[in-house]
Amino acid sequence: MGNKQLQCLFIGGRSEIYTDLLHQLNTLKLNIQVKQAGLKESVIASSLKRCSGACLVVTSDTVNFSLEKLSDLVWRYSSDAIILIVTKKTGTTALKNPFNATQIAKLYIDKKGKESSLFLQYIVEYVFLKAEFRRCKRLLGTSEKRCQWLVDTSREPVAYISRQIHLYANAAYLELFGINSIEHLQAMPVQELITKDEYSLYKSFINKQVRHHPLERSLVLSMKRLNGSEFRASLHAIPTVFKGKKSIQLWVHPIGKDALSSQETRKQNLQQHATDKQTNTNSKLMEKQSERDENPFAVLKKATEETKEKNNKVTQKLKPVNSSFILREILKRKEAKIITHKLELMDHNKGLPEQNLLVSLVVAAAQRQGINDLLFRSIDAHSKDKQLIFWDKVKLLRLIQILYKKKLDANLYISLSDASVSSDAFISWLIPGLKKLGYKASKLTFLLPCQKGIKQRRSSLRLIQALRSCGCKIGFDEFKATSVHIDALKSVRPNVVRLSLPWVREIEGSEKHELALGRLVRKLEANNIRVIAPCGFSYDMKKLFALAGASFCQEKATKTA
Repeated sequence: MGNKQLQCLFIGGRSEIYTDLLHQLNTLKLNIQVKQAGLKESVIASSLKRCSGACLVVTSDTVNFSLEKLSDLVWRYSSDAIILIVTKKTGTTALKNPFNATQIAKLYIDKKGKESSLFLQYIVEYVFLKAEFRRCKRLLGTSEKRCQWLVDTSREPVAYISRQIHLYANAAYLELFGINSIEHLQAMPVQELITKDEYSLYKSFINKQVRHHPLERSLVLSMKRLNGSEFRASLHAIPTVFKGKKSIQLWVHPIGKDALSSQETRKQNLQQHATDKQTNTNSKLMEKQSERDENPFAVLKKATEETKEKNNKVTQKLKPVNSSFILREILKRKEAKIITHKLELMDHNKGLPEQNLLVSLVVAAAQRQGINDLLFRSIDAHSKDKQLIFWDKVKLLRLIQILYKKKLDANLYISLSDASVSSDAFISWLIPGLKKLGYKASKLTFLLPCQKGIKQRRSSLRLIQALRSCGCKIGFDEFKATSVHIDALKSVRPNVVRLSLPWVREIEGSEKHELALGRLVRKLEANNIRVIAPCGFSYDMKKLFALAGASFCQEKATKTA
């Protein structure tokens, strides 16, 4: 490792423990570049921006700076860096990511012990691996851009497919199947372009290509255009990556008369386009010359009209789609699935109560990104907030469809995004569907983001009143023992609160704060407010929640839309 360069950013200036760490780093024979930053966020941010390559952000348990804030700064400005907390207190060394995806390691400095030096060597090697991985990703991104340019300029029909969903296709592919736009293609599964009798052949062929990579093989089968006409084609499939997603690059070669007809059509289109272009150019020159002779101001007027026409053509090419249409298409195909995670009872001596389940929505990553791209270009969902509201609608509609058909024997906990809570249109959309559920709505508990609910008081109070009028229960999500959250607790009186995992991890290890947390849990439970302990903490913290009398423990993290 002697030729490799390691950048170390020390938070809080010089200290004795930093000197001991540098001494251990020098034993690894590294090329170390040391930087120091104060305790101001702006100074730390500017220092992180200048970090490149392998970077180690070093702090101490004696430094008076929030670990959560430091984690956010590292994730924002130098996401590949690792935070190293050095301490002289005995304890186990660990590597974890409690906040965002920033990785945090804790190291006990022991000059004579071998354990700390071995763990430090492991951390340094891991930092270099992350830097090398980032470099490989940049090179891969460059090759992807070049491949994308070749696909766009190719006359062969090419498409990128992931899990039987079109991610992208070039102009030749759209022309071959008679499809107007990429947006229309993304809403169609691959199954609609292949005859039913031969779709199983196509599926087995793709699976073999993914597993064994026999790139020299091809498959001949019958395909169909959008108008229903069938043709024979030879397919070549290559496993690749498209915009960070594993996908298949599919090449379609029409066979026989269809190949000749498609080539002739393409030639005729090119010739017609060239002829029209030349004719338009000549006619425009003649018009401009005649206008100059008659009226000198007509040229300016003509140029303005031409600019408007060009702008109109550009807006027509985008073809914005209504988000309600996309919502209906997703619900028809049933590709968005509802999953539940059971909340474990902290006290098992309460008999056999009803099940308590956390509800979340699962959508394929490729499809979610494709739909987000469509929503970004749609008429009524051009912001990130509208996208969050859209996925909340998908989750709730899918859940309501299930509840209409099945009996409800469990209490369901559903989290909502900040954007949905602060949207009057979303509230007006949600309430009629809940009223149709009847008595089943009493089994639903909506977890509202506590902080946003305070800032948007009018809309949140309106939502709370509307939900309670339907028989639903109210809960707070990401709850912390701050004055703002406690004031909201007193004014709303929710049925349940789910504690914030980053906040619990921040106070973990401090005896004073852990005792205060236990008193808070006991007080909430005494006032008939159930407490959901988050997942991902240590065994000692779980024991603390059990002794304090928390109702539930969330064993697994859930991904919510």
